[in-house]
Amino acid sequence: MILKHQPAVGKTVLKAMRKQVKIKWKLHLHSETSLIGLAEKYNAVARGWI
Repeated sequence: MILKHQPAVGKTVLKAMRKQVKIKWKLHLHSETSLIGLAEKYNAVARGWI
């Protein structure tokens, strides 16, 4: 019986993923972009992480 979810990635990879979203994507600069537009731009990368 599994009681706890374990992430499929290590701590260093998770840190790199956060860094990419926070620094490289610069989502705070896309405030005028629709959610659909952001999804079209970043969905492929996010889907690869899942």
